[in-house]
Amino acid sequence: MIALWVPETKRLTLEELDQVFSIPTGVYAGHQVKKSLPWFIKRYVFFQKSAKLEPLLVEDRDVTF
Repeated sequence: MIALWVPETKRLTLEELDQVFSIPTGVYAGHQVKKSLPWFIKRYVFFQKSAKLEPLLVEDRDVTF
């Protein structure tokens, strides 16, 4: 149940935390059930190394130096 309701916030900046917590819990839980769980099963149960996990957040970082 923790994986469905609590988003991972390890090593995130404050701006990234704002993005994470702007997503409704229902959308996050849906992503966990529809995308993350099948990826986990393919990757670690069936050992398909080609399995790719779609991210819930898309990073739009403009890096200018």
